[in-house]
Amino acid sequence: MTITKKKVILTYIIFCISLGAIASCNISHSSKAMQQAQDPLTSALTTRTAYAIVVGVEDYPGSVNDLSYCVDDANSIYSRLHNTYGFDDIYIHFLLDSAATKIAIQDAFSSIAFFIKSGDVFFFYFSGHGGKGSFTNYICPYDALTDDNKRIYDTDLDNYLDYVSCSEQYILIDSCGSGGMIDEAQASNRYFMTACSKTEDSWETSGLHHGVFTYYFLRSFTSASDSNGDGVRSMEEQFSYTYTQTVSYTTGMGDVQHPQEYDGISGETVIDTKIGSLFLTLSGTQLNYSFYLYGHGSITSLKITVCSVAETVTTEVFDLVPGAPSSTGFGFYTGSVVAGSGDNITGYKIRVVVYWPNNPPGSPKIIEFIFGDADGDTLKDLFEIDNGLDPSTNDTDSDGLDDAYEFYGITDPILNDTDGDEMLDGYEVINGLDPLTDDSLSDLEGDGLINIIEYNLGSNPNNNDTDGDSMPDKWEYDNDLDLLIDDSSLDFDDDGLSNILEYQLGCYANNNDTDGDMWSDGDEVTHETDPLDPNDYPKPSNPAIMGYGLIPIISLLFICSIILGRKLKSRNYNL
Repeated sequence: MTITKKKVILTYIIFCISLGAIASCNISHSSKAMQQAQDPLTSALTTRTAYAIVVGVEDYPGSVNDLSYCVDDANSIYSRLHNTYGFDDIYIHFLLDSAATKIAIQDAFSSIAFFIKSGDVFFFYFSGHGGKGSFTNYICPYDALTDDNKRIYDTDLDNYLDYVSCSEQYILIDSCGSGGMIDEAQASNRYFMTACSKTEDSWETSGLHHGVFTYYFLRSFTSASDSNGDGVRSMEEQFSYTYTQTVSYTTGMGDVQHPQEYDGISGETVIDTKIGSLFLTLSGTQLNYSFYLYGHGSITSLKITVCSVAETVTTEVFDLVPGAPSSTGFGFYTGSVVAGSGDNITGYKIRVVVYWPNNPPGSPKIIEFIFGDADGDTLKDLFEIDNGLDPSTNDTDSDGLDDAYEFYGITDPILNDTDGDEMLDGYEVINGLDPLTDDSLSDLEGDGLINIIEYNLGSNPNNNDTDGDSMPDKWEYDNDLDLLIDDSSLDFDDDGLSNILEYQLGCYANNNDTDGDMWSDGDEVTHETDPLDPNDYPKPSNPAIMGYGLIPIISLLFICSIILGRKLKSRNYNL
């Protein structure tokens, strides 16, 4: 691991850096004329523009004083400002290595001073060598190691910052002795964060591929704790994280450095465009609010919307721009709104739309907080209204699927049959069918019933025995039985055989004489003949018939003959 001090080395180097090639880059984005920037989108409020100077010098004249990761530091800071926080690169002077001379840095300050307005924001970052001492401290532009007059002392920096007259200035310096720049350059509109105290070294290392301080400052954007719970990471909270991690890491290196902070800006210091300390309290038809709006750009919309979900659903929108606390609209808001419908407010949201000049990544920045869920489907009332859903029910299209499930899933929450196959989305999803494909004529489990028939019957298309009565759905369907209840013990056709027994024998459950031989299925089973064979039925030669006994049969025949003989005599008498 290579470790290097970010200070001026005026004597012979007693050790050399052996890991990795030293990168050299001479790119300057400040070459773009600021006058060529397009005007921001129109707004009722004044645009708050963010300007920056980002400097990284590692390839100094010669090689003896070169550093390794200052350009990496500067590139990462530039990327954060531009890609995350909406600083337009037209307003960022990006100076690396030989482009970062003292005069170039002075020109950058002068250029910004010409354009910047009192309500704007300015950010300055430097990574490179610095001079440490008890009374005099300075940073070293590219040409400062060969000419002491090219150093930028603490008093010089103070003068430069004085010319850049604006409401908020952020200054971060990663160099040896950088804490000493604060004493002479502090002011009420400035926030300073430096890599170390005025007498300490600032280290960079191949283990992090950055200066230690800059590495942890970059991580603080996502890792710092929101210690006061106001919903934003302030520079003060980022410093707390950066300080702790930097001290810990450099202690392990054997030469500890202690980052320094000066906070001359009133209240929390936040670079990002965000809402912080948001408090919304609801009381019937009234909503009380308070919050801070941090950041920069052009606020084109700042509204509170409320809704009431009662017999009817009503919404009202309140524009906060006319009561903005500043000409730019950034600052502290407090007040209340009252629903004119007379119904209690059930849902509410605050929404801010901010355009950054020339639309860098992330523009427009939309900040939105939504509250209230009358139907308990986890979708906020106003979110549902905005997306055409009904906030009074958790299943807008009545297809059996929760609105949230459909909205964040694959089906349409306002169309109950997404694929148009005449089967509700809920039925298809619950039963393993495809709600995006017409599969009404397919047979999912191969039981002989197509899906649309099973849907109309309410049976399960991926279970061939929906009611679990050991009779397949298809057989029950063919026999007019109920596929949804266990009717196995019933005797649908009153033939003395239960439905399950008829299924097992292969008989019809709705026809008591399956084979049409004039003997009921139950009698045939009793007499041990085949209820499925019309030629196999109970006969006299059958031992079962003989089982009735010979004497009763003869007696029956004798009685019949007597009756018949009497009839014949009667007729002869009449003749």
